[in-house]
Amino acid sequence: MKSPSRLLPRTSASLYRFVRVYSMMASGLCFAAWVLLLAVFTHFVSQWACSASSHQHGNARDGLSRSKRSACVDGTYVINGRTCCRCAAGQYRSSHCSDVPNDTKCTYCERGTYNSEPNSDASCQPCRSCDHQHAGLEVDEPCTSASNTKCRCAADHYCDSGDCKVCQPCRQCGSEGVQSPCTPTLNTVCKGELGDLAGVIAGSVVGILLAAALAVTGFLLWRNKKRNNRSLPVSVKPEEELPLIDLYPHLPDIADTIGWKEMERLAMRSGIPKNDIESCKLNRPNDVQSQTLELLKIWTEKNGREASRKLIQMLNNNNMRDKSEAVKSILRKEIAAASNHSV
Repeated sequence: MKSPSRLLPRTSASLYRFVRVYSMMASGLCFAAWVLLLAVFTHFVSQWACSASSHQHGNARDGLSRSKRSACVDGTYVINGRTCCRCAAGQYRSSHCSDVPNDTKCTYCERGTYNSEPNSDASCQPCRSCDHQHAGLEVDEPCTSASNTKCRCAADHYCDSGDCKVCQPCRQCGSEGVQSPCTPTLNTVCKGELGDLAGVIAGSVVGILLAAALAVTGFLLWRNKKRNNRSLPVSVKPEEELPLIDLYPHLPDIADTIGWKEMERLAMRSGIPKNDIESCKLNRPNDVQSQTLELLKIWTEKNGREASRKLIQMLNNNNMRDKSEAVKSILRKEIAAASNHSV
């Protein structure tokens, strides 16, 4: 049997190893507990941050949605002093707004009706029908709530106008055969028709040219006749002839009636030298009435006692009938006064 003194060292060593192992295990468990506690703390912090961010973004989205809901994206209309939002295409207004513009009640168009534009109408428009009898139409694009029906020509039909509400049946060629087949916008062209068409066009062109030639010929004849009428002297009927009258007492009135331009033309055609005409201008500068009167005196002296009749004749020959009648009226007053005086 071993002595206690020999057993004590071995017991102490075992106890030391046990304490050491226990301490190491305790340290490991403590470290693991700290790691677990840190992980739990980090998880809760992350959850709190995500919740706060989600709440903030949710508020922003709600604000944007409210902003979009409050805006009238399709325009507005005014009813009874209130401004209301229009309904979108494909809808109609079933009731006006009451408190805010965007609480207008809109309803989708029923089948067979449409509205192609934003509106405030109380109903939708009926869709177009392509099924009219003898119209020769078929559906190209069906009607939707936001667009009307689009029709097109049915098979073997055509329409050569812009807005085709009726399509015509295509021509059927006989034994001559088809030159150009029928299309939705052009009728069938049969062989041999092109030649006939060319003949029609040629005949039309010839007719137009003949009509134009006749019109030009008629115009030239009318113009020549007019020129000849102007160049021929206008004869004074015997009953219109006036007795020889002294023009000098009436020269101021006659000068006012004729005017400078016409008096200058009469003087030049009567052979009065151009220098004499220019002298009248220089002698009476800026006084057209005096210039006309002086030139009329020169013309009267040149024509002598026949001046009254020659003046009337020249006025008629130079297409100044209105002035001729005015001069006659002046001279007739003297004749009437002379007749009264003799009586």
